[in-house]
Amino acid sequence: MDWEAIGAISEVIGAVAVVGSIVYLAIQIRQGTSATAAGNMNSWAADYNQLLITLYSDPNDAVLFRKAISEFEFLSADDQTRAHALLSATALLAANAYFQLEENQFEPRLANPILGFFASTIKAEGGKYWWSKFRGYCSQNFAAEIDKLAASGEIPAVDKALPWYAKDA
Repeated sequence: MDWEAIGAISEVIGAVAVVGSIVYLAIQIRQGTSATAAGNMNSWAADYNQLLITLYSDPNDAVLFRKAISEFEFLSADDQTRAHALLSATALLAANAYFQLEENQFEPRLANPILGFFASTIKAEGGKYWWSKFRGYCSQNFAAEIDKLAASGEIPAVDKALPWYAKDA
């Protein structure tokens, strides 16, 4: 065997090693992306759980939330401020899910119901009033997606679909 043959064999072995390295890196990147997405969803779920605990651990906040989604504009200024904080936190969580979904970092089976629930919240009369004032502070893409969902006939207003969200529940 001459030196040219040995050189050719070495080049083939080197090429195979490079392809193998690229395949290995692709697998590692995919696993890292999956782990990141899972971490994002876990973090989001913890944040949402904290919002629910905040919202429902104080009976006054639960009553305020129900009143806000049905008659926000008729609340006192203090109650509007408190209700705005609750609704803004809900909007922030929905926006977080939306943007992570857009980047393929959030599972659609979890994100879509989250976005749908927020859309149903702003479809209720008080939620609609609040959204008309707040939506300009959100990104245009997120606001357009929520508006599209709320306008669809598939999602009812939350206070109509879930009776415990009705003002007088």
